[in-house]
Amino acid sequence: MRGPFVINPNVPTFVAPGDNFDVSVDVANNIKGSGKNANVQLKLDASPELQIVGNNTQSIIVPEQGEAAAHFKLQALDKLGSAQLNFTATYADKVTHFSTTLSVRPAMPFQTTLISDYNKGQNKSVNVTPDLYPQFRTLTAEMSTSPLILVNGLQRYLDNFPFGCTEQLVSKAF
Repeated sequence: MRGPFVINPNVPTFVAPGDNFDVSVDVANNIKGSGKNANVQLKLDASPELQIVGNNTQSIIVPEQGEAAAHFKLQALDKLGSAQLNFTATYADKVTHFSTTLSVRPAMPFQTTLISDYNKGQNKSVNVTPDLYPQFRTLTAEMSTSPLILVNGLQRYLDNFPFGCTEQLVSKAF
């Protein structure tokens, strides 16, 4: 079955919070009898991870059996996760919808920070300086009279290491 429009967006695979980026959309007109000056309304709706900069609706002239392009500017917000873009092309009573996704993720790779110290006093304060996204942040504090407590932090690092290279697999086994 053939629809009235073919919507083909060019969307990045992933963006980081604060990124500004363009999305171009090619629209092909398959409506018989629409003529060479068909005024197609193209609308973009974005999920809460993204903000559309400027107008979310554009009028483009798409000739019958032809194609035209539109461009939208977007900004990635601080909410991480899968973001959805919904496109709607309309001409008279003919409507086509198309959805696609992209990932909003930090520009920084996964990191683990271990802080070890020896303290003879009764009080100890440790400042956590990195400003991390709460969706993926895990903070843990452990205390012990034995230096083997460091093994717990190293084990968590190896358990969550994103790449399964030989060195990490051997270290994890030990």
